[in-house]
Amino acid sequence: MWPQFSRQVMVKSDPIEVTSKRKRKGVVAIQKQKLEVETDPQKLVDYVCGANYFREGEDPKIRPNDEYPEWLWKLCTEKNPALETLDKNSWMFWRRLRKMNMRRNMALMKANPRKR
Repeated sequence: MWPQFSRQVMVKSDPIEVTSKRKRKGVVAIQKQKLEVETDPQKLVDYVCGANYFREGEDPKIRPNDEYPEWLWKLCTEKNPALETLDKNSWMFWRRLRKMNMRRNMALMKANPRKR
């Protein structure tokens, strides 16, 4: 099933010094900071929310499609094609077949481990 997302996102913050009974040099802990998820529909339509990773500034505005490079629209976003649809003389076919066989063999080894 699909994972459930909460309304808060956990991100790493600046390292802070750990205070304990026994102090060690170089020991730091990272305190997590909770960020609220954007719920404004107009901002979600006009901006790429969460793309600004700087401390200051705002998220980049979404530009018209003709301002983006042509290769961006040719990226493959679909799931990998089935093994039966691939050409048997292609590199991708043999790589996929090898990966499938490796997964099958690992599952068989887990199910029936050898006794030494």
